[in-house]
Amino acid sequence: MKLAVDIGNTSTVAGLVDSGSNSVLYHKRFATDSHRSAEQYNELLWDFSEKLESFGASGVDGHCTGGAIICSVVPDAVPGMVAPLEALSGNIVSVVSVDGIGHGLPGTHMIQPGMRLQVDNISEVGADRVVNGVAAYELFGGPVVIVDFGTALTLDYVDADGVYCGGIIAPGCGISLEALHLKTAKLPLVSLKKPGELPVSVVGKNTVESIRSGVYWGAVSMVDGLVEKIRGEKGFLKRVVATGGFASSVAGSTTSIDEVDEFLTLKGLGLIYERKG
Repeated sequence: MKLAVDIGNTSTVAGLVDSGSNSVLYHKRFATDSHRSAEQYNELLWDFSEKLESFGASGVDGHCTGGAIICSVVPDAVPGMVAPLEALSGNIVSVVSVDGIGHGLPGTHMIQPGMRLQVDNISEVGADRVVNGVAAYELFGGPVVIVDFGTALTLDYVDADGVYCGGIIAPGCGISLEALHLKTAKLPLVSLKKPGELPVSVVGKNTVESIRSGVYWGAVSMVDGLVEKIRGEKGFLKRVVATGGFASSVAGSTTSIDEVDEFLTLKGLGLIYERKG
């Protein structure tokens, strides 16, 4: 069993990934904070040692019998996480680096995703996008498109040979909702995650309904349209897989998404750690 942590721009997800089934047995989601200390992370992760014990995954001195691995798009949020993960795992913490450049943090070592990238500048690609590519290709084969409904809405393409070939970046649902509120004088801040907050009709009868409709159905239409554009450019797609915070809310209304896996990134981290030998 491995401790996997995905530090995103908005949320951080930590989970226990089972090595045999590559399934997530326990997870915890909390807001990303680049200034969080090791002590604060210890408080957030206190229950992981208890869960490790209950799953029979704690070995010598109660440490995790696997290891710990992080991918992050917020570099400043990583240092505080290292000591708590090292304490839980009893191992040096692996940090995913797409370009093979080490982070130089005490208690860590660099690990590459093991996926070939066919892009102009490897260092520009977010580690989470490549980790998602590793997981999607391993689980579903290729060609595969991964739609990540995170802070940004991203679509990434992995070809039939398992090569990451790039993708698309657009504003996510959360960013769109915030921008409408912050950049206008009268529009309120609207939520869009719980079932009762999803639009019933395309045509809203008040401001809140109209905002929800615009952001929700706009995301649905954008994803379906972009997947169709990718098919037109690349041809056959074996699967379109969705993940990310808004995936469960939006994916069901699309016609293009075949699978939804909220733990795709954690599973990818588990696979990458397993492959390092």
